[in-house]
Amino acid sequence: MKRYLSLALRVVLAIAGVGFIVWSVDWVDRVEVHAGATLAGQELRLNGEPITKSRRLRVVSGTVDPAGQKQDLVVVDDDTPGSPTVRITAADANGSDKIIVRASFITTLRHSRKGLLLIGLIMIAPVYPITAYRWMLLMRARGLEVSFAKAMKLTMVGCFFNYCMPGSTGGDFVKAYYAAARSDRRTDAVMTVIFDRIVGVLGLVLLAGVAGLFAMQQELARAIVVKVWLCSAIGAVGACVYFSHRLRRAFGLDWIIARLPAKQLFAKLDNAAVAYGRHPRTVAATVAMSVPVHLLIASAAAIAGYALGMTTGLGLLLTVLPIIFLSGALPITPQGAGVWEFLGGIMLVPTHTASMNQIVAMLMVIRVYQLVYSVSGGFYLLKGDIHLHPEREAA
Repeated sequence: MKRYLSLALRVVLAIAGVGFIVWSVDWVDRVEVHAGATLAGQELRLNGEPITKSRRLRVVSGTVDPAGQKQDLVVVDDDTPGSPTVRITAADANGSDKIIVRASFITTLRHSRKGLLLIGLIMIAPVYPITAYRWMLLMRARGLEVSFAKAMKLTMVGCFFNYCMPGSTGGDFVKAYYAAARSDRRTDAVMTVIFDRIVGVLGLVLLAGVAGLFAMQQELARAIVVKVWLCSAIGAVGACVYFSHRLRRAFGLDWIIARLPAKQLFAKLDNAAVAYGRHPRTVAATVAMSVPVHLLIASAAAIAGYALGMTTGLGLLLTVLPIIFLSGALPITPQGAGVWEFLGGIMLVPTHTASMNQIVAMLMVIRVYQLVYSVSGGFYLLKGDIHLHPEREAA
């Protein structure tokens, strides 16, 4: 019964996430006019009345470019049935901050710069071998001798389940299963997957903290940097406590673990995690490797944003995007559907450098990028021989 309730909840959350995306974007081109807008030097009136509050008019004729409209547009006020159309010239639209052209989601995609989108796709390619090598280092640190080829295969299979397969089975679960199968050190194998996810999250946090230092002129970047480094300091103190035998005893961590439900399981996982405290160089190296991984993904997303007409500064984007991606670490909705878009909207739309349509399209494109590469995991899955320890099968 609990299994069905959990599945039902995930379906509801997935529908809610997709519903938010559909609701948040504009599906028709519009022109947003504000009080004080003028046409040819005269006050803009709708149905003979002056504009006292912002109005969104539907474009019925003319070409809208997400990067900036330079052609004449004919618009109509849908809120007032039977209202006459209004002609807005290029000079009026481009020369006034009271008249803002809002391209629809479809128009935003149609006018995207395909060359930049292709560059973004190519930039994602190194992410997967670096990630596989990082996981291999974590396994070898614990004495699990695995070749890079096998780590790469299972990394791509995990990506396949993350991006290509519906349902509740995540890529980390699949990686942990195949890493532990046919191994006499299953707990250590599972912990390598968990620790790999942890160092990946640390890489996201570091990227946001460092990139924000180059965009400190932005209030949003300053706020993110302060929070990121404060959380990092707290996390560093927590790590010192966790990995220190003396501090663990002082804070009673072992006493707490011994009284948890399924204490034997938690004790095994705890021992496997604490063991990484004896490999500080490997941990530092894998965290350092996580930064370029996320830098490539965030940069590819930023390039996709620019291809879609966004004008947000690169420093600010590289600060905000890791925070957006970090929300995907929580399994709220599949691939953060709706959650990413919500965070992107509340952080970037107020900067007036990106529309909600552009933000949604950018995040959709970065998912498609990863989907393209993840398909290869399906071929490895069909081919078989993806266990990390096939030699144990006979034993």
